Amino acid sequence: MEEEKRKNRASGGGIIVAGCMFVGAGLGMALGDFKVGGAIGLGIGLIIFGGLKAWD
Repeated sequence: MEEEKRKNRASGGGIIVAGCMFVGAGLGMALGDFKVGGAIGLGIGLIIFGGLKAWD
């Protein structure tokens, strides 16, 4: 049971990273620089993903 929860968190982590990247890219487009927004979103997503991995 516990192992299944860990797998679900790990598979959801990729979705979190991609989602943060797209949100950052959208904000970047609104502010005028798509690439910078995507990079910031990717960084935030990776920090959240790392937190999920550490939480396990």
